[in-house]
Amino acid sequence: MWRNHFNQLYNCVADGGYQKKLYNRINEVDFNSGRPAYVITVQELLNCVFKQKVGKATGPDDIAMEAIVNGGPKLAVHLCFLFNLFLQFSYMPSGIMQSVIVPLVKDKSGDLSDVNNYRAIAISTSMSKLFESIVASEVGSPDDADKYQFCFKKGHSTSLCTDIFKKTVSYYNNRSSYVFTCFIDFTKAFHRVNYWKMFNKLLDDGIDSSIVAVLAYWYSNQLICVRWQSSVSNSFSIGNSTRQGGILSPTLFSRYICDLLSQISTTGVGCNIGGLFINVLAYADDIVLLAPFWNALQQLLSVLEMHIADIDMTCNHRLRGSASTVLTATGQVNGRWRILTPHRIKTHELTATKFRTIDYVRERTH
Repeated sequence: MWRNHFNQLYNCVADGGYQKKLYNRINEVDFNSGRPAYVITVQELLNCVFKQKVGKATGPDDIAMEAIVNGGPKLAVHLCFLFNLFLQFSYMPSGIMQSVIVPLVKDKSGDLSDVNNYRAIAISTSMSKLFESIVASEVGSPDDADKYQFCFKKGHSTSLCTDIFKKTVSYYNNRSSYVFTCFIDFTKAFHRVNYWKMFNKLLDDGIDSSIVAVLAYWYSNQLICVRWQSSVSNSFSIGNSTRQGGILSPTLFSRYICDLLSQISTTGVGCNIGGLFINVLAYADDIVLLAPFWNALQQLLSVLEMHIADIDMTCNHRLRGSASTVLTATGQVNGRWRILTPHRIKTHELTATKFRTIDYVRERTH
């Protein structure tokens, strides 16, 4: 059961021709400039080694992270040679790429027979964790729209995101204006990532082609299995999704939806304070749209609807409201997102810990 569930989930998005496009672009870059431009140094590797967490469960290779941390400089030299060979030849051994998925229940009071009530926890090899840690410093988004993403970034938190949301609402409320909002809930957002599109985006950002090439090989050739109690399933490949538990996965997902945030933030529609548009805020895959008029919110929803198809995402039909005097109510009409009858939201204290999961009590406006 578990193998079939995760096999379907991780192979539900077609590559759409982006695999061929990616390798054509990588070959063109390699022909024109040579490769690799990026080389891992021993000092860089040692810096990442000492940042690794110990005391964790071992992966399929049964090599504990403590073995690498206490291996000393000589081991670091050999690992540095090995990792640079990965970059040079765009290849990784199958043993390093393997991972094991362990399903953990989300809600113990819920239906324990429902597969959707379980989250997947992946256990990877120590070598893969270290390699990801090293190349993570080279992968990032230069897009200005990334400032609307508050997750997976140093110095950012749910508290900061929530505070900006509350202050934006207060700014308009203090000027006798409403704020119309819509909280977006993507369905299986991390699992529906088309990684071939994602890697093309990395090339667009100027990320070194050797890093993109080895990541593409890793993603497309990795094998995972599911462990349930004492039973282990047969291995299967992954056609979509970020790597479960991968150190790079949060960064890659942020880059994947960055273009969507950019399209919304540059519309010139929505809440504006001092010339800065605050019409969208994101924390991982949780997004909220903000506008001072319902028709402006409708425009933002239309932009969202247009561009989520580009990243193979789908939205849950039940969207939730906001706090204080904010108005919202949205749904689908003939397959299109539309604002329905507005609802007045009772006053709530919106806290950082509740930003992602809070349930809002609604009552009809008169």
